[in-house]
Amino acid sequence: MTTVFTRQTTATGASNQNQPLSNAQLDQNFIDLNNNKIEVTDATSANTPLKVVSRDASGNFNAGTITAALSGNATSASTLQTARTINGVSFNGSANIETTEWIHSDRDFPNGTLVVTSIDYSVTNGDPWVLEIRGNAYGSLVPFDIQYQGYIYSDTVINHGGYSNGTSITGLVLFNYTGKLCFWWPNQSYWHGYNIRVYRAQAGRAINLVTGITHEVKPVSITKEVALSANIRQSLHSSNFNSYAPTLAGTGAS
Repeated sequence: MTTVFTRQTTATGASNQNQPLSNAQLDQNFIDLNNNKIEVTDATSANTPLKVVSRDASGNFNAGTITAALSGNATSASTLQTARTINGVSFNGSANIETTEWIHSDRDFPNGTLVVTSIDYSVTNGDPWVLEIRGNAYGSLVPFDIQYQGYIYSDTVINHGGYSNGTSITGLVLFNYTGKLCFWWPNQSYWHGYNIRVYRAQAGRAINLVTGITHEVKPVSITKEVALSANIRQSLHSSNFNSYAPTLAGTGAS
C-alpha cells in the first residue's frame, strides 16, 4: 500500500510536516495508488474554479484565461497583437482598409466638385503639397492630367503653379474649410469624372491625404482662398498646337 504524506495544520495553527493521510482521506481524494499513479476523483475537464483539471476522452479540457508564454499559430484572433502598416495605412485585422493611392469621384457634378484633404490650412505656416488630377473628360476627348504645387506660408499659399497635359480645369481654387486644405472647381462639362491625389512634398512616402470628393456648391464659410487656374500651364498636343501663337523675343528671334 502506498503511503501519502502531507503538511497538516493543527487547530492552534502550528504546521506538522510528514503527517500521513488517513485511509478515509485517501479514499476521498485519490484512487488507484497501488498501480503507481494518482487519479483525483473530483477532477474535471470543465472550466470550474478550484478544481484539478483533467482531460476528457478526446484529450481536451476547457479553461478561462491562461497566462503563459505560448508559441505557434492561434486558431482564430480578432486583431493582430501588433498592427502593421500596409501602403501607409495601419492594419490590425479588425476591419478592412483601403490602400489605393487615388481617390475616385462619381461622374457628373453639375454643382461643382469639392476635394477635402487632411492637410492643416488653419496654421500660418504649413506644408508644401502637390495636387494631382487625372480622369475621364468624356466629350472633351483628351483626359485630365494635371499637377499643381503650392506651399502654405504666411496665412496663404505661395510659389504655386502647375501644368496640364490634357483637358484643363477652369475656376479651380483652394481655401481653408473647417481647418483643412480644400480644392473646388465648378462643373466643367457633362459626365466628367476625376481621380485625385494630394500629398505632402516632404521626405517619406507620398501618402494620399484626400479624405473626400463630393458634389456640392462652393462652401460659404471659407477663408484664405487662392485662385489657381490662371497658373496652370498648358502643354502642347495635337488638339491644341494649331491654335498656339508663340511670341518670340530676344537676340536672333524672328
